[in-house]
Amino acid sequence: MQTLNGEATRVRSEKVRRYFTKTPPPPSYGTAVTLGVVAALCMLPALAVLIGGIAQRQWTSCMSCVSVLSALAALALAVPALLSYRRTKSTYDKNYAAAEPKPSDAEIDEFHRRDCEFFSTVAMTKLGLKPDDVRLDNKGKPLVIVGCGPWAQVRTGADGNLRFSSHEILVIYLTAYHLAAYKCIVELQDGSVRSETTHEYHYKDIVSVSTQRNQSKVSLYVDGQQREVMVNQRFTLSMSNGEQMAVATDVDESLKLGTTAAAGVSPEVAIRNIRARLRQTKGGAVDPGSLS
Repeated sequence: MQTLNGEATRVRSEKVRRYFTKTPPPPSYGTAVTLGVVAALCMLPALAVLIGGIAQRQWTSCMSCVSVLSALAALALAVPALLSYRRTKSTYDKNYAAAEPKPSDAEIDEFHRRDCEFFSTVAMTKLGLKPDDVRLDNKGKPLVIVGCGPWAQVRTGADGNLRFSSHEILVIYLTAYHLAAYKCIVELQDGSVRSETTHEYHYKDIVSVSTQRNQSKVSLYVDGQQREVMVNQRFTLSMSNGEQMAVATDVDESLKLGTTAAAGVSPEVAIRNIRARLRQTKGGAVDPGSLS
């Protein structure tokens, strides 16, 4: 996990939680209103008897059975009406307080950008690399490819871009002799790592680097509801032994969820850089793969 003080972690966690919590619609007080109206109607006979008794100075009629029974009926309905109103309002206030006020899209993007920067540094340590190992081929920066994490919550921001509560981050460093990769799943709420792996591949073993569309799906939570979402684009690095390293970088646009907002480089940029390095080391003898 990133080095954040307790207060910074708490503030970030709260903001991210609110961002992905659906704001409840205004409550409906239908039950309370119905009971209240019926209670008011039940009071009409009592009021009629009371007014008539006062007008005729017949005080005993004010306490007639009709007036007493109608008043009791009105009271019996008014109490649950009030309780229903308070219960509905209390639930709404609690749910609203859990979702609002929301942070801006820019704040959420900044948390994500910091994660990508932090884990780019972590990757060098995990892979046992030194600045001199990567300076020439990476110009001081790795290739960072970002996708949605499995079971992530998803929300479309005001700018129409998708944002996820967890991310799959793939950090690739190109060295003079091999491709080193660090892959992790990071929780946006606090920057913690759910899982992480490291990979090292000699250039001669890489047979394809591409983006692909296929029939695979990822499970996401949209407005709190689980949905199986088709992958629209997947970055894939394939090895001669059949091993693949892949990241789902975009989801099906037909769901009208928007487009993915990510702090890393585009898959196309990563592919161009890796292919250029492969051509240098393999003399162009590399399958360019599919790009769609």
